[in-house]
Amino acid sequence: MPSLDVPKILTESYRDLARNAPLYLRLIPVPLAASVAATLWTPPAPPTDDIAATLLHMTVSMAIGFGCFLLTLPTATAWHRLVVLGPSHPRARLAYRFGSEELSYMRHACMLMLYALPVAALASAMLLLFLAVTGAGETTTAITRSTTFNLILQAAAIALVAPRFILLPGTAIGQRTRLRDARTLLRMNYGRMRALVLLAWLPQAALAQSIDLVAPAPAAAIAKAIVGLFFLAIGVGVLSHAYVWLTGRVVVAQRLRGV
Repeated sequence: MPSLDVPKILTESYRDLARNAPLYLRLIPVPLAASVAATLWTPPAPPTDDIAATLLHMTVSMAIGFGCFLLTLPTATAWHRLVVLGPSHPRARLAYRFGSEELSYMRHACMLMLYALPVAALASAMLLLFLAVTGAGETTTAITRSTTFNLILQAAAIALVAPRFILLPGTAIGQRTRLRDARTLLRMNYGRMRALVLLAWLPQAALAQSIDLVAPAPAAAIAKAIVGLFFLAIGVGVLSHAYVWLTGRVVVAQRLRGV
């Protein structure tokens, strides 16, 4: 089993976006508009002592977030196909549309989200405990401290579930995958896979935090939506290159031809 070349895969993911930027721009108008609208229209959080209103706000926010997630699926699957198969492959289908691959991708992504729920719940509990112990507040020091700790928890959660992400490129090109297939694909590459996903995520997280600090709400919403879609291409590219690295492009082509 070949070892993943982390620097090369990251570099190729950025190069793919630079080389094929016009194609990617055709894939993002719908999720970009939805992301900006969702950020602007999500109602402000109610006072923390109003439990019913807080639960309603959380439910509405989660529903809006899931809707935005669904609208990014055609973009993600099309970009997976571009990287794995190449833009000229007849099965690449570089168009924003919902099809069988998108539905299968959604099912696998939701399974991964369910797999990550206990990790996310634990991270949230740790953050709340941290805020209770250190004292939450609106001072610059308190906000910086809580933001830093939150980013550390997010990184830990992503690192724990990252190896399962290797299944998504295969799903995008129509391959049948199971959760246990990740173990077969990765073998000695678990650490490298975690490093890849974290290194693809960290710049986005840092930029999002910086935007929140310097930009007013409407401008921040648009900027974060653009940044998020830019790094969606990078993240999808990283997963796709890792998938090709571990399976081989020739093997992928043979599977698609039924060899």
